[in-house]
Amino acid sequence: MTARWGWRTAPRAAVFAVACALPIAGCSLLNGSAIIESGSPSATGPSPSESPSASPSASASPSASPSPTVVAAATPAPTGPITGAPAGTPVKPEIFLATVDTGNGVLRVVADVPGIYEDGGICTVKVTDASIVLQKHNTGESDVAGTSCGLFAFSLSELPTGTATIVASYQSAGHAGSSDPTKVTIP
Repeated sequence: MTARWGWRTAPRAAVFAVACALPIAGCSLLNGSAIIESGSPSATGPSPSESPSASPSASASPSASPSPTVVAAATPAPTGPITGAPAGTPVKPEIFLATVDTGNGVLRVVADVPGIYEDGGICTVKVTDASIVLQKHNTGESDVAGTSCGLFAFSLSELPTGTATIVASYQSAGHAGSSDPTKVTIP
């Protein structure tokens, strides 16, 4: 697995940053609610030995109460290696990005295969526009979200104007599948 920072990681890093900021603001992406507890600010909230009490404290003073601590309900981090779907399980590649860059004369497509983490499978992106069929292949690489198929670039000069249909497919020793079609307008 090759670690890369750039076109693939940057959008996911931005989504991750927003997802991390929302629980701090009192929102949670996981189940739609956050747990807000009063008490001293801490990252973990009250300790298990502290029990809620309805009786007033002898040291109560008219001073301002501490700011609430936001504790987002989260699933525990995996303790072992990341595993995906077992061999033989059909997969559904996703077209992560399909954009027409008229300035550079290219159609860019980024695809991935969620749910499996493997290197070496063959990713194929096929663009069909009228009677023209273009396809390119990349080797899949595992990453934190599944298997990355990478970036595919098609020259707009090879495609007629109109609506093009894009389908990503994936084939390895243990998995195979195709994405739903995505449509783009070729100017």
